[in-house]
Amino acid sequence: MRALFYLAASGFVAALIVHLLTILGVNYFAENNATFVLHFLIFIPFIGMLIHSRKGALTSNKKAYFKDLLKGIPKPARALAIGVFVYAGINFMYSITLLSEGSPAIQDGNLVLLDHGRYVRELSEAEFFELKRAGVRAFSGHWLVFFLIPALYFRYVNHQTKA
Repeated sequence: MRALFYLAASGFVAALIVHLLTILGVNYFAENNATFVLHFLIFIPFIGMLIHSRKGALTSNKKAYFKDLLKGIPKPARALAIGVFVYAGINFMYSITLLSEGSPAIQDGNLVLLDHGRYVRELSEAEFFELKRAGVRAFSGHWLVFFLIPALYFRYVNHQTKA
């Protein structure tokens, strides 16, 4: 279980770096799809947490299960998790608003905006990268949640269920 904690904690830090750099206007992650490995890595600690927590569940009542799951996490860490969760939702809505017209793409060497494959308009380089960063930012905001929750679980709750 320690490996899942380290994977989740490292993933959270990596996702935070990607997320912050997109906010600061760094285009590296908008140009490079290597960070999308994080998109797949979120499932390892998250599913591991779900499987492990079900083994130690004292009840089949879903509401009580989640209450028991969270009670081992200290209040400041819980507040952090709730804050990150709320931020991810707001960030996602903002990013989707930016991408409401369509997705940036390169078509025949031109920077364009496409809506489900349909040409909308040509983009400037600045607009193109702003929209590419918005897409990465939408995903990385969710990565924060999906790495933080298992990291907190394996750091705090897991130790209580060992007995």
